[in-house]
Amino acid sequence: MPEKHSEVSEIKDHNTEHTAVPREIWMNEAWGPPPRSRDVALESKADSPKKLQDIEVENGNKTGKVSDEFNQRTAKIINALPEDVKQLLRSKNVKVVSAPGFDVPAPPGALGVFDDRTNTVTISERAHEGKPEEVLSATAYHEVGHALDGLVLSESSDAKFQKALEADRKALSLAMKRSLVDYMSKNQDAYAESFAESFAYRQVERTGGKIPDQFLKLFQHTITYMRKKYP
Repeated sequence: MPEKHSEVSEIKDHNTEHTAVPREIWMNEAWGPPPRSRDVALESKADSPKKLQDIEVENGNKTGKVSDEFNQRTAKIINALPEDVKQLLRSKNVKVVSAPGFDVPAPPGALGVFDDRTNTVTISERAHEGKPEEVLSATAYHEVGHALDGLVLSESSDAKFQKALEADRKALSLAMKRSLVDYMSKNQDAYAESFAESFAYRQVERTGGKIPDQFLKLFQHTITYMRKKYP
């Protein structure tokens, strides 16, 4: 997520305080522990333009360097994106970095950030320790989604995307709305988070992974939209 956005919000209903579930916790609960170690970042199944040179994932920032294994895993995930998406990232000189932590302000527990001041996506190795491979993929694609949305597509502002999202929002229970409060507001930050999350799940699906059943159930209209947008 962009560094300026908080993953944890609080809302009050009458005199009762409810704390929203951070995206990272919701993701981990949705997927659960990995049954085995596997790499879900396979080659894209969809037809795509001629393959270009891979996007390089830089190893390290001011917080230090990561293991070669983590850097290579992150690079394989990023380069499983469709060629047209990678070309958009190249056109805006988006840099991807794997590092122990972040050298820009980030919310507690953040797995990755996109800094729109430097056009840099950073993925934290430390934050992904012990997490399923799908979470690493989803984090990378979530931050790429922010980069594309903010620099190129502005898709979170698109009326068709917002219509699909609103259809899903209306069907959510009050408890689920409270737990996903960061995604519920009718403001640009919430739409941007919702786009990045649905973009991430669609890319996980495109590259051989599985969208969590919980997300499929709750966001049917949004996923249908994303499947058409990114076949």
